[in-house]
Formats: sequence, structure tokens, C-alpha cells
Amino acid sequence: MSGHDGGEAGPSSSGQGTHQQNKDFASLLEAMSLQLGHGQGKKKANKEKYAFWETQPVVQFTEKGKDAHDGPIDAPKTVQDIRQEPYALPESFGWCECNIDDDHETQEVYTLLHNNYVEDDDAMFRFNYSPAFLKWALQPPGYRKDWHVGVRVKSSGKLVAFISAIPSTIRANDQTIRA
Repeated sequence: MSGHDGGEAGPSSSGQGTHQQNKDFASLLEAMSLQLGHGQGKKKANKEKYAFWETQPVVQFTEKGKDAHDGPIDAPKTVQDIRQEPYALPESFGWCECNIDDDHETQEVYTLLHNNYVEDDDAMFRFNYSPAFLKWALQPPGYRKDWHVGVRVKSSGKLVAFISAIPSTIRANDQTIRA
């Protein structure tokens, strides 16, 4: 039917009538949703979605328009700022440098992580990177052997702890930081 006789307007030959009707219908649905309070549910879901980020040292959504600068959270430290003596461990333990070039030591790191690192409370998702992957991940260009640190039991030599770091270059907008 045509729009001239009081019936519904059919689509025009160009399809613009249908497109406009779809836009009008979408606008109507959105307005009805807001009137019924459904929009508030979406706001609540978004707030829950960002709950983690509200605990982090990043610009918050409520801070729009405030000046924020890019850069490190803490002032960069020099070698002189870092404690030169390692922290004391209980007498039966000692610090060590883990040599990832040595297959036996890489296997020790793998075993330690595989047997002790668990992502979830139910132990369903257990760490299982291969020793070859560990070598690749811990030895990027510019890596430092002294950043592969472990703790061993003095009497047995068993590796009981491991921590590592890799150098990286971080860029935030126009600022580049070597970390």
C-alpha cells in the first residue's frame, strides 16, 4: 500500500524508506529501554567490567579532562639506588643464578614451575610451558643472565624458587622508556 491512503508506507524503489524506518524503530527501542531502566543495567555491567582497572594506577573514566602525564609510576632507579647485598635467607637456603643455557638447569626451572605454579584455585589450569619455550621466553635479545635468579636448598641443591626479568623497551605515546 502507499502512504497516501492511510495505510503503512511500503519501501520506496530506492530502499531509503526501509532504511529510515529501521533507524526510527531502533531509536524507539533505545528510548523504551532507557525508560524501563534497562540502560542502568548496562551502566552497572560496564562498572563491573572495569572494576579491576579502578584498582590500578591508570587514568580513571571519571577523570576525563584532567591532565595526566605518561611515564613510570615510580621514579627510575639507578644501579646505586638498588640494594647491593641480597636479602638474607634462612640458613638452609642460598641464592643462585640459573643458567638457562644449561639444559639441566632449564629442566629444573621447568619442573619447579610445572609442579608449583597454578593459575586458579581449583588447580585446573597448571603451568605447562616446555623447557624449549622457557629458553626462548627468558633469552630475548639483550637478556641478562643475572636476571634469572633462584633459591636452592643448600644440602641437596634442589631449586625451590625462581624469579626472572627480561629487558624491554616501553613506549607510551611520545615517550620511550628502556626497562
